[in-house]
Amino acid sequence: MNTPITAAEPCPLHPEKNRYATAETAEKAATPRAILLGYRRQRPYLCGACDWWHISTKPPRAISAPTGPDGRPYDHEALVRWFNECPRDIQQHLVLKDVEQLLVPELAAALRDPACVPAWLHILKQQRTAAATAAAGPIGGRRAARARLALLTAKQAEARTLLSIQPTAPPAGKAGPGTVRDYAAAALRRRRAAEAHAAAVELLIGRHPAEFAQLLDHARLQHSLPPVDDNATAA
Repeated sequence: MNTPITAAEPCPLHPEKNRYATAETAEKAATPRAILLGYRRQRPYLCGACDWWHISTKPPRAISAPTGPDGRPYDHEALVRWFNECPRDIQQHLVLKDVEQLLVPELAAALRDPACVPAWLHILKQQRTAAATAAAGPIGGRRAARARLALLTAKQAEARTLLSIQPTAPPAGKAGPGTVRDYAAAALRRRRAAEAHAAAVELLIGRHPAEFAQLLDHARLQHSLPPVDDNATAA
């Protein structure tokens, strides 16, 4: 019998829900609950508020693929280019959603393209390191961290297998990283270039404050914003 966990402190987000120690226990408890209560959908999920497993009747929300300016869905090659051009936080979000199996098939396939695997593996490595640290941390968060660590380890093994089978080639006409180390070096170069750009902008503003103030007021006017005063605050 799959007995739910009874703890002194209920879940702060869903106090009415039963709590289970593992995904397997919650999965086994979902079937008789569906029969007895007449639910059509039952799925276990890890609660971020209490670090225990609950059962939900709602289907997970999958991340849909982007569309072009004409409203048509991107093909595989366009999705690969889109992923590689996404900001780092978007890439990380998509990788984590793939770990949760919440990407539509075309996005999941693009993530496994040889041109995307180095970035995918690099993000997985960072996330797995963080999960491994949390798994050895305070007792209260170990259960959730160990669950994440197991999922990330499985995805990392899949990514390494794909990388060994299909060597990464950059898109035609564009130089790109070919290994995880190359991707990390390229990411560091991009960050340093962004920092240099920001420093140059600050230097330019300092040398030409009047011209910058005029340009700033003009840009704010174009966006229906009030001009700024001498203290660079909204008038």
